[in-house]
Amino acid sequence: TATQSAAFDKRTRFIRLIADADCHVAVAANPTATVASTKLEANVAEYFGVQPVGTTGHKLSAYDGSS
Repeated sequence: TATQSAAFDKRTRFIRLIADADCHVAVAANPTATVASTKLEANVAEYFGVQPVGTTGHKLSAYDGSS
């Protein structure tokens, strides 16, 4: 199943992600990561820009690929 974070602070503009296993991620106001979402490879740093949404920031959703 996908897991969703709390909203990022409205001042957050970039996030850096490093996973210890391959996974899929989505960043949006109310994301749900799936196998079709951006793939994040294990032990590779990736940066994502995030937009402020109203009074709270975007959220991150991660999916490990299992059902």
